[in-house]
Amino acid sequence: SQPVLERALSALGLEGADRVADLQQRLGVQPIGQSRLVRISVDDTNPERAASLANAIAEAYADFNIEQKVNATESAVGWLSEQLVDLKQKLQDSELALHAFLKSNNTISLSLDDRLNVVAEPLIAFNTELSVQRMRKIALESMRNEVQRARVQGLPLDSLPSIVSNSL
Repeated sequence: SQPVLERALSALGLEGADRVADLQQRLGVQPIGQSRLVRISVDDTNPERAASLANAIAEAYADFNIEQKVNATESAVGWLSEQLVDLKQKLQDSELALHAFLKSNNTISLSLDDRLNVVAEPLIAFNTELSVQRMRKIALESMRNEVQRARVQGLPLDSLPSIVSNSL
């Protein structure tokens, strides 16, 4: 994709719209067997430059996908947090309305435990999902850090367990 190629070129100090279009024409991506791996090739008169471009594209692709997952997780966590606040307010309002109704009609009240169980179940479900999304965010950030450490150490990204086992 264009954002991945722009990142790769930027990492090599080769920015420019014309360079992206040129690289797109010289780029080859073929799947490797029945795996989730691909072979990236770049046609170039200089083999070292071709290898640098291919490696930069692979790294930019890995970073882009991790960033997309982190952004999606952050968005989900934000939405769930908003829902939690809204549901807590609705719970409080409902409890007050129930109390007022029961008082005005001299009605026998359910036990406190029964009321809490009925009203709190959606909150528990949202809290559980919020925890799951927070853990997912932590895992994705850990994967991003692992990729960045591998880059600094000059390790190939396809040697990282998190990349090899990645469902993308």
